[in-house]
Amino acid sequence: VNITPIRQKAVLKPGETATVQFVNDPLLNLEILKFDDVNGNGNRDEGAVGSSAESGLSGWRFSVKGPGGFKTVAGPTNSEGMAIVRGVTPGSYVVSEEISKDSNPGWMATTPNPQKMEISRNSPNRVEFGNKVNSITITSFDDANFNGKRDKSEIGLQGWTMAVGAPDGSMKASNPTNAEGIVSLAGMLPGKHNISEDLKAGWINTTPLSISVPIAAGEAKAIEFGNIKTGSIEIFKFNDTNRNGIRDAGETGLSGWNFTVKMPDGRTIFAGPTNADGFVSIDGLIPGIYSVSENVKEGWLNTTPAINITHLSIGESKALSFGNYYCLRCHRINDQPKIGINSGPEI
Repeated sequence: VNITPIRQKAVLKPGETATVQFVNDPLLNLEILKFDDVNGNGNRDEGAVGSSAESGLSGWRFSVKGPGGFKTVAGPTNSEGMAIVRGVTPGSYVVSEEISKDSNPGWMATTPNPQKMEISRNSPNRVEFGNKVNSITITSFDDANFNGKRDKSEIGLQGWTMAVGAPDGSMKASNPTNAEGIVSLAGMLPGKHNISEDLKAGWINTTPLSISVPIAAGEAKAIEFGNIKTGSIEIFKFNDTNRNGIRDAGETGLSGWNFTVKMPDGRTIFAGPTNADGFVSIDGLIPGIYSVSENVKEGWLNTTPAINITHLSIGESKALSFGNYYCLRCHRINDQPKIGINSGPEI
């Protein structure tokens, strides 16, 4: 930039020498640094021993206004978070960062916006803008004690995904959880997000399957999903031809039989009918005590208890057997000791 007039006049008389001097100073640069203010303190921290510094943010733009009607847009910032405005002169400037819900959802400024600064030849001429992004940290864990909360010894579950419903009605799937059972979402639209875990086969949730999480720009939230492996009960119905209460070689399964199952929570469900080999399975069961009763058919007598009570642990599978033999002429006469009954004279 010129310090002396760009046009100067020299008057010469015969035999004289005149000197004309032009003085110029180079134009200056304005550096704008954009950084991820992870701790939200408004300063760019270099990081403690063993940790990294708060990194620069790429892709951000700024509005710059200065003396003499100067106006420009700086950016986007490079991979180190830097944008440079070249060829500025000393004076007062106003720099504003552009924060948009479309281009930068979920971010909030941790430093003043806009910022005023004086550009001179005796200073670094740098202005810094810090920002913090919102985040939801999701943990999926193996709820080994079935209490609906994560205890210290309970491990994370790797490879679980979540369905995320945004405030604008859009849906997306998260990345799978890592080896610690964690996946993070960042840069989301401020508002309420509905997060549901994609339950895997053979597992059941011990916490709500869907959680509503309101979040603001720059805010950090954490939620957890507990799961346990489900149990199962396999029921086998067989034709106990020798009536000994044990399935012997040659005794076949019975198809078409139904069972009544009382659940640990008091509900009653029905299982069956048994298949051609005499089997029916009840899957997806939680831990607890189950009461399984066979629905006896006409002409058949049970050779094993008609009610079987069993306890399932987490992820346990058990097999129950019910034996019956066909005796139409007996019509429910069994091999128990007979009890004498007084009868009237008309009998």
